[in-house]
Parts: sequence; structure tokens; C-alpha cells
Amino acid sequence: YQRRVHGDYQMAEEVKKAPEEVKVPLTDAAETRGIPKTVFLEDVPGFIAKHGYAPIAQQIGDLYQKYKYIDTSLNRKKAAMKLKLPDIKKALEIVEFLKERSKNPNAAAITSKFMLCDNLWANATIKNDTGKVCLWLGAETMVEYPYDEALELLKKNLSNAEKYLESIENDLTFLKDQITTTEVNMARVYNENVKQKQGKPGQGAIQQDLSLIHI
Repeated sequence: YQRRVHGDYQMAEEVKKAPEEVKVPLTDAAETRGIPKTVFLEDVPGFIAKHGYAPIAQQIGDLYQKYKYIDTSLNRKKAAMKLKLPDIKKALEIVEFLKERSKNPNAAAITSKFMLCDNLWANATIKNDTGKVCLWLGAETMVEYPYDEALELLKKNLSNAEKYLESIENDLTFLKDQITTTEVNMARVYNENVKQKQGKPGQGAIQQDLSLIHI
């Protein structure tokens, strides 16, 4: 999963690259699951004096866009996984039902419906006397398993899916903090530049700029 998130960040790097210039240290060397940690700028005047306003403004804007790209990608994966979880749980319940039903030799055959195509269903009678079930594995592939093996596979898939979803949630929480910090840095750098140009505190500019920041 870490490689996938890191891949999202690398793709974001390719979407929008800053002009060839000296790299401004806006992120920490350490990463969390492939997502760079942004640095809160404590001494903004000193930072601008050292690196210059234009390179900072350009690269901090690029960093912000990269974070937003990753946010969109993670939310898309989260939505897809939330759609898969109910299907896995439903399949697990069905196999458990078939296994329990097969223990009774006098149990009647199961009557059900199956989908032939969109909006077209047919009746089916399942004898349930083979002790096996077929599972869709994706990519137009169906494999036959004994009940116990099918249950083991579905439980493993369910556990992996839940862990994956939890990991995405953690990444989104971490990413939200990085986006917020970056937005604050953007506002403080802009306001400091305005202050230096005006040669006065510029409190009005600070209030005006912060109103444009959507957190």
C-alpha cells in the first residue's frame, strides 16, 4: 500500500513541475506511508530572506497542488473499497449458509435467482450436495473451492480490505494536516511579502488573505 501512495505522489510530481531552480526545503526528509511531511515555517521573514519570495511562492503552490492530487486519489480508492466490502461480506454470509445447510442431509434443495444479464433474472434450484462453491476472483475468472477453503479465502479478503480501508483513512487524516499546514504557510509567506513591500505591519492584508484560504 505504501508503494501505491508513493506512486500517487510521484504521479503528482509529473502533473506539475516547478521551473528549474534551487529546491526550497518545504518538506521534512521523513515520509509517512509515502506522503511527504510539510514543514511549518517558524521564521517566515528569515526564510524569505534566505530563499527569496518567488521560488518559495512557486514551490509551495506546487506542493499544495500535489497534496490535493493525492487527496483526490485516496478518496477515489476509499470509495471503491467501500463498494467492495459489502460484496465480500455478502459472499461470506452465503457460503456460511450453504455450509451449514449441507450438514443436514434431509434439507430441501435451495431455490434462488441468478442474474443472466442486466435486468434479467432466472430461477435456479441448488441441490447443495457437492460441498463446493464457485467464487468470482475478478478478471472474468471463477474458481471452485470446498466450503472451508472458500470461507478461509473470503475471511482473508475481508480482513485485508478492512485493513486497507483503515490505512487509507489514516493517510487522509495525515494528509489533511499537511494541506492545512501548507495553506497556513502560503498565507504567512504572502502576507510577509506584502508587509515587506509596504514597509509596515500590514494587518489588513493578513485578514484579507486569510479569508481566501479554504481549510
